[in-house]
Parts: sequence; C-alpha cells; structure tokens
Amino acid sequence: GVWWGWWLGAEVSARQKDLQTVEREAARLAEVRRQMARFETQKKLLEERVAVIEQLKRNQTGAADLLESILVGVPDRPTLWLTSLNQKGKQVTVEGRAFDVPSIADFISVLSGNRLFKAVELAYWQEDEPAIKFQLNCDLR
Repeated sequence: GVWWGWWLGAEVSARQKDLQTVEREAARLAEVRRQMARFETQKKLLEERVAVIEQLKRNQTGAADLLESILVGVPDRPTLWLTSLNQKGKQVTVEGRAFDVPSIADFISVLSGNRLFKAVELAYWQEDEPAIKFQLNCDLR
C-alpha cells in the first residue's frame, strides 16, 4: 500500500511536470507561429511595395521614352509646336499648332518611323490663324 501510493504519487507528479513542459512548449510554438504569420504578412507587404516601385520605374522609363520619341519629331525650326500630350493605355493623343501643312506631314512621317508607334493618324487639322491646329492619334506597340 504505502509504497504503491508513493510510487503512484511520484508518477502523477512526473506526468504533471511533463504536461507542464508540453504546455509551455505548445505556448512557445504558438508564439513562434504568430511571429511567423506576422513576418509572412510583412514580407508580402514588402514584396507588393517592391512590385509597385518596379512598375512605377517601368512606367517612368516608358513615359520618358515616349516623350523623347515625340520630341524628336518636332522640327528645330519654329514651324510646329505641341500644346498637349495624353496617354490612355496604348493610345496617345498629340495636339499642336503648325504654320504650314508640310510641317504636320513631316511630323507624322517622323513619328510613323519610330519603333514605339504601331500607327500614327491625323485626327483633324483646322485653320486657326495664325497657325493650323491639329491632333494626332498614335497607337503604341
């Protein structure tokens, strides 16, 4: 009896210590999982930010290339100048003024020869003294 009771008590005490150890380990692992989940969320947010920054860089480079491509077509002599440039997706609208129709035709020819543009079309031109008002619709590749 007494020995059996003592042994049983010691066994219960050992199992309770084991249980406490397991519970502490479970609590520690639960905290590790929470931290991992937090790190994963932070990593995902960081990756999204990096992707946005990369996209902005690409857009900025694309916008700079587009502007450079269009400005190259503006003649050195003051016979044609631009008043607006808008881009929506792959459609670019260029508006400007020119002193003569050949200047507009030359500008269209230069833009048409550029690798960025799939098509360049004269949307309209209108005599508007002292210059001719025009609009071009350009499709990007």
